[in-house]
Amino acid sequence: MKPPRIADELGRTPSYVYRILREQQAAAGDQ
Repeated sequence: MKPPRIADELGRTPSYVYRILREQQAAAGDQ
C-alpha cells in the first residue's frame, strides 16, 4: 500500500491523518 502523495510530502503522517486521507480518497473514488 502506497501512502497518499500528501502524506509523502509531509514525510511523517499521524495515523489519524492517514486514515482521513484514505477516507477522502475512497469517497473521491466512489464519486
